[in-house]
Amino acid sequence: ALPISDIRVKTGNYTLLLEGPAYPLDFEESIRSLVYDHVGDEVSPPLFRRLSVVVRDSNQLQATAYVNFTIVTREDAPQLSIGGNVMNYSSNYVEGVGNQSVTGVVSIVDSDSNDLLSANVEMLSPQA
Repeated sequence: ALPISDIRVKTGNYTLLLEGPAYPLDFEESIRSLVYDHVGDEVSPPLFRRLSVVVRDSNQLQATAYVNFTIVTREDAPQLSIGGNVMNYSSNYVEGVGNQSVTGVVSIVDSDSNDLLSANVEMLSPQA
């Protein structure tokens, strides 16, 4: 019998290669043990991931299956974009023309909450 320790692991750019020879049961156990973890503060859209799993036998015949999963965010801060720029947006106000929008396009996305508690808008001094 081939022990599971005969499966060698190679990693690359978004790729994990499991190599034998080993029994199908050993590969099943290895594939079943795969986990996903995101180590950054925020998951970048799209919040959908797709894995391709291809198994190949000694005759070079292969089978493919796909795993699809959606990342459900929680306790993440809302994302605010003004004028298409996340942090700093510049616009012009022309005197004597009347009321003018200075914010451009505003987008607020909060993937884990249906409502916001507040929005604080403050006129800062020119030195700020």
